[in-house]
Amino acid sequence: MSTASVTAQTGTAPQPNPLENPRENPALSPALRVTRVVLIGLGLAGLAWGAYVLLDTVKPARIPGIALWMGAAIVLHDAVISPLVFF
Repeated sequence: MSTASVTAQTGTAPQPNPLENPRENPALSPALRVTRVVLIGLGLAGLAWGAYVLLDTVKPARIPGIALWMGAAIVLHDAVISPLVFF
């Protein structure tokens, strides 16, 4: 279907999709993509380093207690602290 026939049927010209052209959509720009990859890589490296230090310095018998504490911290944050921000 040509642009002329779409214009004739709808009365308006078709609008370009901003997601198709990275120059029109900054979320798809190469610079942002590189930034995302670098930040994700740094985050994964930090997680790997933290896991290494945890496993290297903590006695194996204490790891379940640490996991329980971390899980409780997440639940406490999501159930108590986060709602305070939104109300």
